[in-house]
Order: sequence, then C-alpha cells, then structure tokens
Amino acid sequence: MTFTAPEWVKENKTAFEYDAQLDLMKGIHPLNFVLSKMEELQSDEIFVLKTGFVPQPLIDKMNELGYQTFTEVVSTSLFHTYIKK
Repeated sequence: MTFTAPEWVKENKTAFEYDAQLDLMKGIHPLNFVLSKMEELQSDEIFVLKTGFVPQPLIDKMNELGYQTFTEVVSTSLFHTYIKK
C-alpha cells in the first residue's frame, strides 16, 4: 500500500462517494455496486469507497481490471479507497 497520495488523488476530482460499512454489516459485498458506478464515471473522475478495513480483495480486483487505486487510513476504523479509471 502506498502511503503518499498520488497526484490524481490530490487533484480531488471525486465524483462519487460510497460508505459501504452498513452494507458490509448486512453481508452485502460492494464490488458489483463499485463496478457499476465506475462505468458511469469519466476517466478523470474518482470513486471513493469508505470502509472499516482495507478492502484488499476489492482493490486487487480493481487493479486487475486496470483501475488505479489508493487507500488512505483516516483512522483505525475508517479507510478511504480512491478508485480511478
């Protein structure tokens, strides 16, 4: 995991934020929702996923599909994962 935010995160072109914590507590995995929203975004726009942990399997899948990712540790129980086409 990179600890210094890349330039594309610093540019702050967030188009959509999704706090997945409630869905995850209900057993709903955010991957399909994230994938569908990513299809709607322009190439310079960012999706921010908020979770209570580093969602490594989702990050791995997004990277595998060619998306750029960066996870920011906001607190011990809050992580923001930035995803860009």
